[in-house]
Amino acid sequence: MGSSRLTGVDVARALALIGMFATHTMPLVDSSTGAPTATWVAYLFAGKASALFATLAGVGLALLTARTWAQRTKKSRSRSAAPTMGAQRRGIAARAAFIMVLGFLAAEFSSGIAVILVHYAVLFLFALALIQATVKQLLWLGVGWLALSPVVLFFVRAWAYANVAPYRTSGPVFMDFLRPQTLLADLFATGYYPLIVWPVYLIAGLLVGRLLHTSSNVWAVSWRITRWGFAMTFVAYAISWRLINANWSSLVGVANTSSDELRAALISGQGLSDFQYSPWWFMLSAPHSGTQLDLLLTVGTSLAVLGLCLMLCKALEGALKFVGQALTWPLAGAGSATLTLYVGHIIALDLFSSELATLEPLHRWLIFTVVALLFGVFISWKQVRGPLEWINHSIAAHASGQPHPSGPRASS
Repeated sequence: MGSSRLTGVDVARALALIGMFATHTMPLVDSSTGAPTATWVAYLFAGKASALFATLAGVGLALLTARTWAQRTKKSRSRSAAPTMGAQRRGIAARAAFIMVLGFLAAEFSSGIAVILVHYAVLFLFALALIQATVKQLLWLGVGWLALSPVVLFFVRAWAYANVAPYRTSGPVFMDFLRPQTLLADLFATGYYPLIVWPVYLIAGLLVGRLLHTSSNVWAVSWRITRWGFAMTFVAYAISWRLINANWSSLVGVANTSSDELRAALISGQGLSDFQYSPWWFMLSAPHSGTQLDLLLTVGTSLAVLGLCLMLCKALEGALKFVGQALTWPLAGAGSATLTLYVGHIIALDLFSSELATLEPLHRWLIFTVVALLFGVFISWKQVRGPLEWINHSIAAHASGQPHPSGPRASS
């Protein structure tokens, strides 16, 4: 596994984090000029940053289990001992448990953010059933999940709203265990990250991670990932655009809003709740709509970003050697410590809410981004893990019976 591959994944993960900073600190719709319009944040990051984050979870798990998977599927001639599949599963389950606890704790802060960590942890548990799957199996499973899960979500969400009284909050909290039906409805159907459809991103990431591990040509696989990403994005957007424009008057009637408000909603993903009960919903590729076209588009953007990051890091490493690697330190370091930085920004938004409220939204985003990049430089320079990453790694290593570091050093 070349260092540029790992660095490229970390750089992509940092971009996902910065994108989530943007959606958490800046508006997605601007109504200051009268007619609401989607902002550049909505165009670039809404729905796409979190999808990239989830896709990279699959890539990371694929790389984490690469040696064990290769030996089990007879794709490796290495004689070096790999962890057993049972040990790998125990480690992943321990990581999921730690991230889940962090997610419940982070949601207790009044940051107003739809915290993704509990959903992220459930995806890790879902991955336990997939870490032995072949590339072909993952491909067919991903295609089937993308095609069928939005249909399941459409009916389950309608049933949940009618029978469970679900809700939207900043994320599940510990008190929600007292109302398990509502918690499950929020996690799987009615929340911002419905787990009925979100395994699509995990499967796509696992598939890409397997390709990265089995290919000896970084350029070829990165370029293939990039091409697939742009093609999927274009197809999803083109189909949705064609269907929406051909049925615009009907969609305005369903949304019960003005044309300007609907245009902004389709880009930002905000204000589309009326579509959740209508078959017109399947025409949308709007952020967090969970339709086939939304999943196709956001898997596409995730693959395109990852492929470009892989090629950029490979080019820098090849052309400039150490200097090229050093140029990636801010993003790569931040990307290797996303758990620490994600939880840290949630806490900061709550603890410093008064001070941050006096700043322009752009300035808030820049502060979080600069702090993350500076932290990334420190992480890369010192070759250490972030605090939460080190705890997570140590817990997983203990659960799997593998040796783990006595201090917060990064692995080689």
